[in-house]
Amino acid sequence: QFGEWPHICAVLKIEEKSSGGYGATEEIKVFVGGASLIHAGAVLTAAHKVKDFVGDSSKLIVRCGEWDTQTTHEPLPHQDIEVVEVVMHPDYNPRSLGSTAAILILKHDFVLAQHIDTICLPDIEEVFDEESDCFVKGWGKDKWEDGDYQVVLKEVGLPMVPVAECLDTLRQTRLGRMFRLDSSFVSA
Repeated sequence: QFGEWPHICAVLKIEEKSSGGYGATEEIKVFVGGASLIHAGAVLTAAHKVKDFVGDSSKLIVRCGEWDTQTTHEPLPHQDIEVVEVVMHPDYNPRSLGSTAAILILKHDFVLAQHIDTICLPDIEEVFDEESDCFVKGWGKDKWEDGDYQVVLKEVGLPMVPVAECLDTLRQTRLGRMFRLDSSFVSA
């Protein structure tokens, strides 16, 4: 429902698109990935989604308070804020996607409201293997290949899985018996 997950934001990139004759262009905003608001002026997102913007974040914006991407008739408006810096996790590994975390520093703070608020962060070294509820949220694709991005924010409830059990299961797929799961991952 609208405002149910107030920490969920969208990372968007600004692209120029030709809009007819005479060299006219229009600015469009293209979905890059989801993010969580960890501070009024910063979001946490996946490093592999924003790695190309480390040196120049001028084409990135963060949108919080969005629910239905195809309408502006929501009870409260979303807010868009420019990104001024992309800070990658120092242990990010692009091959294994280990430590795929990045913080986007924003030009100014979001105005917190009923539908825009920060996420509760875990304690250092907190373990989630025994938790029963995990929710994945966002506007992601409905299929792995050739899928369509979702119009309305979605949530999927998943059970947590012990890492050893997850690794055994993954090794039975096309990844093969030698596959190693990066220690930075949790499994659900």
